[in-house]
Amino acid sequence: MSNKNLFTSAFTVYKEYNFEALCHYISSVTNTEFQVVHTKIQLNYLHHYLTHKEVNTKSVVVEHEYIEKSYLEDYADYFVRCFNDYGKKSTRIHFFSCEFSELEFSNLLAGGKENQSEPFSFKKKSKERLSPNSKTRFFLNRTRASSNNKKLSTLLDSLQENYIGYIVIRPIPRTFIASGAIRPYKYILNDETKNVLLKNIQVNLFGIELKVDALPFQEQDRVVSACATSSLWTYLNAPIFNLKDIPSPSTISKMAFSLPEASKLDFHTSGLDPYSMSSIFRSLGLSPIEIGKDVMSFEEADKDCALTNRRNFIRHLKEIVYSYNSFKLPIIMGLEVYERESDDGPFIYKGSHAVTIVGYSLNRSKFTKLESEIDDIDLKSDDINYFYIHDDQLGPYARTEITNDNLRIIGGPQNEDSHLRDANSQIKIKIHQSSLIDKERVYLPNLVMLGVYPKIRIPYIRIKNTCISFNARIVDLFLGGAETSEALKKFINITEKGFLWDIKLTNVNELKKRIINIEKHKIVSSRLSLLSKSMPKYIWSAIAKDDLNHPLFEFLFDATDIQQGAVFLETIYYDLKYKMLVDQLLKESFETAFRSPLEQNYFYLSTDDITEIGKSIIEEKQSYSSYLDEHFGPPRPPAYYKVDEVSNNAPVVQSKVTTQKLLSEPLSQNKPLDTDVKYIWLICSEGFLHIGDDSQGGHPTLGNSIWARIAGELLFKEQTQKWQINPFSGRYMRHREWHSQQHMINAGLMIEKYTGLSDIDVVYPSQEVQP
Repeated sequence: MSNKNLFTSAFTVYKEYNFEALCHYISSVTNTEFQVVHTKIQLNYLHHYLTHKEVNTKSVVVEHEYIEKSYLEDYADYFVRCFNDYGKKSTRIHFFSCEFSELEFSNLLAGGKENQSEPFSFKKKSKERLSPNSKTRFFLNRTRASSNNKKLSTLLDSLQENYIGYIVIRPIPRTFIASGAIRPYKYILNDETKNVLLKNIQVNLFGIELKVDALPFQEQDRVVSACATSSLWTYLNAPIFNLKDIPSPSTISKMAFSLPEASKLDFHTSGLDPYSMSSIFRSLGLSPIEIGKDVMSFEEADKDCALTNRRNFIRHLKEIVYSYNSFKLPIIMGLEVYERESDDGPFIYKGSHAVTIVGYSLNRSKFTKLESEIDDIDLKSDDINYFYIHDDQLGPYARTEITNDNLRIIGGPQNEDSHLRDANSQIKIKIHQSSLIDKERVYLPNLVMLGVYPKIRIPYIRIKNTCISFNARIVDLFLGGAETSEALKKFINITEKGFLWDIKLTNVNELKKRIINIEKHKIVSSRLSLLSKSMPKYIWSAIAKDDLNHPLFEFLFDATDIQQGAVFLETIYYDLKYKMLVDQLLKESFETAFRSPLEQNYFYLSTDDITEIGKSIIEEKQSYSSYLDEHFGPPRPPAYYKVDEVSNNAPVVQSKVTTQKLLSEPLSQNKPLDTDVKYIWLICSEGFLHIGDDSQGGHPTLGNSIWARIAGELLFKEQTQKWQINPFSGRYMRHREWHSQQHMINAGLMIEKYTGLSDIDVVYPSQEVQP
């Protein structure tokens, strides 16, 4: 049914949002019964969102005749041949969280002249003087016009700032929701533990430029498309693809129909199989990734084995979502749908379905313990407790929970009636949108699909396996010995399972943008070297974190290489303590492992990822030394010794000098510094901190034939009641101009770290007089 005869104006403005009025309008333009519209799940979901206190929808603008490209293609492919005239023009409904009337909106479009009783300018006739009354009327009219313009400008700004989004209504009954874009809740966008995909969508409403950050969604019409088609359409709208022409649902269905193995039906209204979806990805120039059939089987006689497979799949699903969603790639998830009518009733099988995962939420405390028992590695993706999905049977950004319940389910392709599923084996979504709907759904995932650029050839699982192998070596080396285990665990704050791994796909631009924004003292590796280094476009990043979620190091892998290639690229170090451990312990471990000629031959010819990491550690030359040069200056010998600083033909070393070496406890945990003592300090060529008593000797007495990078005094200032360090050392700092302010700041941070002191005052090398 066409809506061209229903309205004489191009638009209607509802000053106050009202769900029943919206349903009445949609019922009229789609020839759908009001009751069907009013009880439609998608509209109730939208209503629940629009009336949320954070959104607070006020006014609605309806474009009566809107040309939507996707529906126009669907119309030409199918609906134009119907006997009923469904019409080719759609309706677009816009939502705002500000209030305005139809008159105010009309005035904005018209420029505000309808309310002006006089023109903006006043022309005098010849040299005739203005009467007092005419002058008053002229200035009143000009003031009124200026006031109107300000109001219109304010309304325009308000429309742009308070735009929520839109939905398109196609003129067909029941399945009438076409494309739409509704912004997510602000609390989701402002929470660092949540990540959702967004696309900057420019909207032109009668010349008014609006924008909304949201990933578009669409309802299947059950005529030219099915749920898998809608999921594919949403997937292709991801901003990372930057496609100018998104195929319409009918085009996607015809792409599946054109395949030799595809069904002979005109359109795949019953759904697309994985083969068809993979072929569609290929036809669009993307490489399909399908996960499911090879990693899960639920028909084993051993139910424990089946449950383990289910858990493994859910965990792997979370890994895929985290690693690819972080790269702004959606995930298509195939699933079985179960639904129940009452709180204590069973879940009954309703059929197969496909949705698009567009985000996730992290909560470390909820599932990590159970899921980490699956293998010996902790993953950041284990923290996922919610998915955000575009579900064409529900709406955009629907939150789905990974359930921790035992649930009774009935029916399904591979399940026995009344079979109990265990924890973490299903995804649950509860619909609380109105008093008319109160159902609970459970989704049992059985398939994961996505399409990536063909250049991305290295799969996630290879990177994960490399991290597992390296993690096992770390656990065995660092935490294997009873004596060093406790000290090392305290030193780098890792658990008995090793590191927490944060694995995700990225690109070189995003990587370098992140590196350049890292504060200099929070990265050990050379930023200049990393930023200027040539790298592939797509990169796998694996960040190893300690138990406090602090990054220690990051492995970079070439995601574009061939399968048999050496994909390891670089290690970025973020923690000096861990870097020192690598230099002293891990390097020795790799050297020992490849000591024999046969092993050395394998070592230098192999392209195994772990071997490549070992090569980088063994063959790394002067990187740590370069770091110390950059942060503290190059090492220098003392300019001279005093007579009493040499005894028995050897340098004298203070008996109570404190050296903060690799596993030393901070001074604050041993013996605190005395505020009445004047201390001297230096950082030696190896990067260790030496502190001694100035009354017991000069800087050369802090070590045996010691070379220092930077040195000075450490004393407590009564005037400020604070500790102070300075660069005053006649032996090592005679040319203080060779040192920068940053060198002293870095030394101050190191002294604070190992002494437990805080807020130390720093005297810079350029300051001749001690303040």
